Amino acid sequence: MQYKTMVMELLEENERLREKLRGEGKLLTVLDVLAGNLRRRHRELMGEMQGSRTDGGFSGISSEALEIAVQEMRDRMTAFSDCDEIMDLDQIMREVVRHSSVE
Repeated sequence: MQYKTMVMELLEENERLREKLRGEGKLLTVLDVLAGNLRRRHRELMGEMQGSRTDGGFSGISSEALEIAVQEMRDRMTAFSDCDEIMDLDQIMREVVRHSSVE
């Protein structure tokens, strides 16, 4: 599955955020940015796991790293969707991207 598809599925889970992005004409741009961040985080986690583990092989490590990266992004999106205060869309996306890049 491609990173963009995975991010779109996460956005489908967060209808409020997805509709706001769509309404402002930013859905595709944000999708590209988040897919790139997901890819980077996946690779970072794979590197960390390969250095510390000898079992599982590449396929197992890749799958596990991807699951972690997707869950991290899901958690961040959910946190912003559940936030009671109304945040500007650009502010939300800066936070999601910033946390995606740091972790």
